[in-house]
Amino acid sequence: MLERRDTIYDNLRDLRFEYRSGKYSEGDFEAMKTALENEVALVLAEIDQVTESQVRRPRGARPADRSAP
Repeated sequence: MLERRDTIYDNLRDLRFEYRSGKYSEGDFEAMKTALENEVALVLAEIDQVTESQVRRPRGARPADRSAP
């Protein structure tokens, strides 16, 4: 997930550079930028979920047995 995040950030950086170089119109730039920002938001949410679950459960701990009264 971290590699995906970094790749998307690299793509955003490259997109900005290419836009400033005149490779893309403003409309195309905005559409691609929005798509990348949405994608990175999903990846960051996944990272947060994984991090949150790791914080709540100590390393090596097993989930509680919910069948006990």
